[in-house]
Amino acid sequence: MSIMQINQQFGFASFQSVTKSKSVLKTVSNSGQQGWFNLSAPGMENFKTNERNASFFSAQSFVSVASVQITRMSVVFGGFTGGSHFEKTAVSGDTSALEIKSFGGKEFEDKNVLIEQLATAQKNAGKMMNVNANPGTQKNGVYTFEIEIGGEIHKLSFDVDHKETNKTFQQKMADAINSANIGITAYITTDADGKNSALNLDGKETGVGFAIRDVLGNAVALTGIGNVSQQAQNAIFSINGGEKQTSKTNVADLGNGITAALLKASEKPVPVTFVKDTKAMHDGIHNMCDCFNKMWEAANGNQNDRFTGLFMKSFSKTVSMSVTVLKSIGVNADAEGFLSADSAKVWEAATNGTIEKFFWGEKPAGRDFFEQFNTLFDRFTRNPWQFVHPNFKRWSMMNMPNAVDVKG
Repeated sequence: MSIMQINQQFGFASFQSVTKSKSVLKTVSNSGQQGWFNLSAPGMENFKTNERNASFFSAQSFVSVASVQITRMSVVFGGFTGGSHFEKTAVSGDTSALEIKSFGGKEFEDKNVLIEQLATAQKNAGKMMNVNANPGTQKNGVYTFEIEIGGEIHKLSFDVDHKETNKTFQQKMADAINSANIGITAYITTDADGKNSALNLDGKETGVGFAIRDVLGNAVALTGIGNVSQQAQNAIFSINGGEKQTSKTNVADLGNGITAALLKASEKPVPVTFVKDTKAMHDGIHNMCDCFNKMWEAANGNQNDRFTGLFMKSFSKTVSMSVTVLKSIGVNADAEGFLSADSAKVWEAATNGTIEKFFWGEKPAGRDFFEQFNTLFDRFTRNPWQFVHPNFKRWSMMNMPNAVDVKG
């Protein structure tokens, strides 16, 4: 649900207003007096203008933030209770060597991927030259060279004069290459004491080589930039001991809808298994705590309202009744009512099936927890204003100012 939809559903004058300081909010009521509300609004006769401003600002902030976070938490719960977080996925047995990038959801038998070599881009390293010495240009002129890459030849030129230094010569050549935008990056490196510099080239694409040659003058020979320090090569890998496969990039299609990033050569085959998506469970539990805490913080900000206090009491009771089962999935509640997830324990609970039993067991351990939460969500969604001062929920938007001037 978008912020705009939430505003429309719950009748907020301006969601922006809850993120701005009260000191920069200014409205003019129908009676001409400055304030948030129409002074003739029912039930407000005993409120001073400043009290109305503070009370409504606090109430609107609570309702707005809580609505967003409850919507988010409902989505998180849906991932668990609907089962999507427990669907199987492709998992790498060594994420330092092979990382799953995408999975199409097709069931498969476990795979073993041997990575023989990674795809690399070509690198050329020129020779070190004294930064202040003259490269041997006796007169002004134009140097031309060509780079062949991907079957195309690109001719490049740059001007020099007889006062050129080695470093400025290298830099002009680098600028000519970079401005051509042909898939090669040129840059200058210097030694530790800064007395010598070298021109270097890096290919941007793996598996694609290039060649560089002099056409007019001897810029390539002079800088030594034709020296290949790393050849471009394709990635080579095999699946389940089968035939070797190649890829120009380090992204490989492993079949069954699995796309993997190859990160390093492996001495042993890397297992790719079809298992429960523990990461989705782990992230879902953390997101649940994050949503709850943001909602709880907003409620604390409006806790002087006795109706919001009842709201907090209901949620607090739900959590306190489930402290033991929440701990079983790595979730703890502190003295102030905020939730925290112990990442290591959440991973353990996701791996050993505890989280699944919490939501989906024959007798789900967390059934009371999420059923009570869903009841509270439903009550809040149907009428969020019941959890703040009753006069707020009775007022129609017609009693509110036509515009809110928000500056800053």
